[in-house]
Amino acid sequence: MASPHPAPLLVLLLWHLMGSCDGQQNLTVMPGDDVRLKCQGDGRVTIVVVEWTRTDLKSPEYVFLYRDGHFDTSYQNPSFENRVELEDRHMRNGDLSVILRNVTRSDSGTYECRFSGAAYRRRRANVKKDPSSTVSLMVQEPAETHGAARSEQEAEQPEAELPAAVQPAGRGHAALAAVPLLVVSAVFVAMMHRRRRQGEASPSPDTPHLTPSRV
Repeated sequence: MASPHPAPLLVLLLWHLMGSCDGQQNLTVMPGDDVRLKCQGDGRVTIVVVEWTRTDLKSPEYVFLYRDGHFDTSYQNPSFENRVELEDRHMRNGDLSVILRNVTRSDSGTYECRFSGAAYRRRRANVKKDPSSTVSLMVQEPAETHGAARSEQEAEQPEAELPAAVQPAGRGHAALAAVPLLVVSAVFVAMMHRRRRQGEASPSPDTPHLTPSRV
């Protein structure tokens, strides 16, 4: 029997399929996981600048910034401090992927990777080009995927009618306790009514007995 609430699973499936179609990576992970954000540069040139940003971050906007041969923390967002590093420090074959460690729900968002193979001597990097890689990261608890559907399913299911043998005993016991009282009351009323009828039919001892007189 199919699940009556497949929507959350379908949404996640479509989300992954859409990402794979346009080159965007979609990752769904749990809090505490270490995540690989993949980015492939040009392995034929010497990489001078690598920028990893997240689209919703304001200044400082960098998740990771590499320039002039070292990792630059000057413009790194404080929430990523000591949590991001190159997967391959030598960036062999143009591998610009980074590892984001111990993710939390606040790490959810869209990450973009840019790089430059030309000398870059400005005080700030900010490579002016389209991202080489885009990663949409969703960090959520395992129960959140199926919990909503399960809660809705349980809420819509009617309460099962219990057999008579296991019905709540409160009202049944009260009704049974009232039966003897009703029987006693009925007997008492019947006896009183019978005595009253007998009293009306018998002459009172104080009433004089009249004998017909002879003429």
